[in-house]
Amino acid sequence: MIAHEGEGFLGYQAGSSTVRLFQDMLGILVQKVLGISLPEDFVFLRVPGDPAFKYENATDFLKEKGQNIPPTSWDTQPYVREHLISLNMNLYQSYNAPWDLTPRYYLENTTWTYANVREIIKPFFASLGIEGKSVDGLWSQALDLLPHDRGYIIQFFDNTWDYTFSKHHAYIAHSGGKPHPAYKNHQILTDPTASNFPQIRLVMANRSTLNPFSSLRMKRYDGMDSEERTRYESNLSSLIAKLSFDPEKVNKAKERLLDFWV
Repeated sequence: MIAHEGEGFLGYQAGSSTVRLFQDMLGILVQKVLGISLPEDFVFLRVPGDPAFKYENATDFLKEKGQNIPPTSWDTQPYVREHLISLNMNLYQSYNAPWDLTPRYYLENTTWTYANVREIIKPFFASLGIEGKSVDGLWSQALDLLPHDRGYIIQFFDNTWDYTFSKHHAYIAHSGGKPHPAYKNHQILTDPTASNFPQIRLVMANRSTLNPFSSLRMKRYDGMDSEERTRYESNLSSLIAKLSFDPEKVNKAKERLLDFWV
């Protein structure tokens, strides 16, 4: 992974195989059901089209959500956490701490905070005409397709010049997700003398960080070989294809997402 760091590299995020399933279901629904071709180097980190992800930039998010930031942890609060993705700026950042170590989440197949991603994805299925009970059945079958001895790691890149995209849609965070007092202009991204403790917070937004046609690119790593991965993806696509989607709702959902992305 480190060998692939290069121009535009931002950092790393990791999580469990269950969260990875959530990401893959969203990708298949958008690509196979809605018929929107996606780039290979993009992963949906939240449900696209959710009206909560309305922020045009990180500054707007902080203005609305950051008025009363507590002295300790801020982004463990649900009303904040759903909007943010935490990135470590190097793979072994916080190596001597019991938290926030990217490889640990991969090796232990876990996440820092629990999220019921099966329930989170249900409204997206509902927008396509699939009821909750059908999602429960699909989810149970899909979980059996994945090996659960390892999680995943995502490597992030900003394809704009001088990190323009990230400067608009992310911020440098201090402990607990609060804006860092010393690094307000992203100079840490190109400062070799800067401390490696600060992290990046990507703000989830429909028109930017949840837009597969934006300048945000991702490479995901897991514990599967190419044959295992191909089999898993094929089987998951087949399970989803068995569902009876509502054509009218599918068309409306497609139009809505394209309004955000095109």
